[in-house]
Amino acid sequence: MDGYDLSGDGQAYKFNSSNSTLDSTIIDHASRSSLLEISLTMQWIEYSEPYGDLSLLYGIGPTIGYESREKEDNRNPHYQLLSGYYQQTKDITRIVYAGLAPVIGIEWYLHKNFSFHAEYYTLINIGWQTSEGGNRYESGWGDWEESDYEMDGLYHSIQGRALAGVSFYFR
Repeated sequence: MDGYDLSGDGQAYKFNSSNSTLDSTIIDHASRSSLLEISLTMQWIEYSEPYGDLSLLYGIGPTIGYESREKEDNRNPHYQLLSGYYQQTKDITRIVYAGLAPVIGIEWYLHKNFSFHAEYYTLINIGWQTSEGGNRYESGWGDWEESDYEMDGLYHSIQGRALAGVSFYFR
């Protein structure tokens, strides 16, 4: 399970070289972002012992998950005499997926209760995706550009991940 949230307000300053001052009235900016991912992966793993303390591991299993994203970006500068602009974006994505997770790795037993392991697994997912969007823009000369999109469709991804760790066994 992963969670991510970033929100805040920011300002950019313009340097005026004629009087060596910073002008904070030119650019305003606010942004917000959010991401939530919940997934469950189960793997059947088989160990082989061709070299005694060193074991090869391999396996495969199912994975299911849900991912959601939100994004918002506003920029509303104070209009200057000849130019300026207003900008607004919004992005929402929701994904539901299922797939397979094959794994291969190696485990080195330093003691019967302690080992180091390294493994590589791939997530092969397919699912359904819903997206919304939006964008508005004004150049300051009265020109507007608007774009909205909605998308429902097939989602697919292949992601590889490498893991290294320490295992403790209680026997």
